[in-house]
Amino acid sequence: MSSRVILPKPKQTLQLPKNKLKRERLNGDPKWRLFKARLVDLIAFPSFGPTELRGLIFNFAVHCVIILPIKYKNIQDRMSSQGGQQNTMATTVVVREMLELLDNFDRAFGVIKPETEEEEAIDAAYKELYQSVLDKFAELGVEQVETVGTEFDYEVHQAVMQRPSEDYEEGMVCEEFQKGFKIEETLIRAAMVVVAA
Repeated sequence: MSSRVILPKPKQTLQLPKNKLKRERLNGDPKWRLFKARLVDLIAFPSFGPTELRGLIFNFAVHCVIILPIKYKNIQDRMSSQGGQQNTMATTVVVREMLELLDNFDRAFGVIKPETEEEEAIDAAYKELYQSVLDKFAELGVEQVETVGTEFDYEVHQAVMQRPSEDYEEGMVCEEFQKGFKIEETLIRAAMVVVAA
């Protein structure tokens, strides 16, 4: 029978970091709470032997060297994947706003035919601007939906009408009314097309 006297636990606690966020994270971690309690026991009851101290230090080292880096990596991966999704959503919103401008350019190019050299210079400047917007879209990962000559795909095409065509088989897109755009697998706007009947 041991003659060891069990004293009540002291009210002494370890000082946590001053940063409130770090303090809340550490207080929420059960390994940290266990380590803190064991350390208080060691301070209050120095009768613990070197075996208990070695065990405590080993457990804390394992937690710091192995478990915390794994948790940190998992949090980093989760944050980067959520950040990527948010970038895609932000790009989609901006591109949708710009599409009205591009549609106006498309309609103007289809109707206005430059006749003088001055009009041709203005037309060339507008086409250059139009192409620079499309180039910026490409840099952001935005692609045009393929239309004419491809099989109708209800996921990326919006059929406006069907028309008999000698050049295309039935079910193929034979004309594009409005360009469609997508970013990766996310459709920004479906292409308005005519389907061969």
